[in-house]
Amino acid sequence: MSEPTTQDYIWASCQFVCEELPPDYEEWEEEKLDKFLTDNAWEFFEYCEPSFLWEQIDALAWSVRKYMENKKEDRDEN
Repeated sequence: MSEPTTQDYIWASCQFVCEELPPDYEEWEEEKLDKFLTDNAWEFFEYCEPSFLWEQIDALAWSVRKYMENKKEDRDEN
């Protein structure tokens, strides 16, 4: 399985924060990413540590990448 793309992470971020990650988020220092996650966390996640939010985003990005690759394999088989 290939690694999630930047777009996968941006899409996944929308499930946990009010403003999606910008395309250049990978260039940010960890402190800037933590502040962004904390400042933009959905109400349900507003008291969560930024590391927890990132773990959720990361897990969902991996999950969507796997899902999309499986769907592509299914289409290629037909």
